[in-house]
Order: sequence, then structure tokens, then C-alpha cells
Amino acid sequence: MGLIKIQDTSVYLNKSHYFNKLKDQLSKDFGAEDFDISLKGLELKDAKLLSSVVSQYLTYLEIKNTEFFFQILYRIDIPDTDFNAQVSCNGLDIQALSDLVIKRELIKILLREQYSPT
Repeated sequence: MGLIKIQDTSVYLNKSHYFNKLKDQLSKDFGAEDFDISLKGLELKDAKLLSSVVSQYLTYLEIKNTEFFFQILYRIDIPDTDFNAQVSCNGLDIQALSDLVIKRELIKILLREQYSPT
């Protein structure tokens, strides 16, 4: 049994089932009312904007509440090696981190579907 790897998130983001589950999972893990408001405004046709919404919120948290920023990354289970790969001499690549967060959340959803009793 191999690990689930996601190369292209658009395969899942273009399906309402996964798009809605992803919004729910992000909402649960971020646990912030202002972020939830941004998510609720997104519909399937706006799926391409999801990464931007996550990126904007991560940027906000990195500047305003660094402790909560790292708590969220821990809650989402971003491995240190993956996080460190997003840091360069130019700083943190928030867009790449956002994509990593979305992939990680999709993996949670897929694992739950694979191993949950039907």
C-alpha cells in the first residue's frame, strides 16, 4: 500500500464533492471566523481562487500572528522538511506553501475516504 501523492490539485478542485470537503477541512483546521467568511464566498467555479485565499490568509497570519501561523501548519501536519523547502534566501514562498497546504488537506480527505467504513 503506497502513500497518496497529489501532483495536480485541479483534478480534485474541479469536482464539487472534493471542493466542498476541502473547504470544510480548511475551515476546520484554520479555525478562524474571518477565514471561514472568505471560504464561504467561494463556489466551484472559483476553485482556482482557493489557493489565493489560503495564501492571503497565511500571509496575514505570518505578519500578524506568527504563533498561530505555526499552529495551523502543525495542525495541518506540514512536515518540517516540506516547510523548509519553501524557505529560501528571499524568505518564505507563501504561494508554494499555500499549494502544499491544499495538497496536504486533500490527502487527509482521500485517506479518510479510503479507510472509512462505507
